[in-house]
Amino acid sequence: MKNMKVLLFLFGVILFLGIIIHTESAPQTENHSFKDVFKNMTEWGNEKIEKAAKAVKDFFEAHK
Repeated sequence: MKNMKVLLFLFGVILFLGIIIHTESAPQTENHSFKDVFKNMTEWGNEKIEKAAKAVKDFFEAHK
């Protein structure tokens, strides 16, 4: 159960940081719609989550 709490915490932190950092660095021009920015943010967040999940999986496999 403790491992699940750690994974959920990491997921939340990565998701929060991804949204905040990506939103602040998003282009502020008229050429980009909110839909495009949200799609890019979602794709970027998914990549980070997949990398974190792989790192956690590798960690637990290495420490069996």
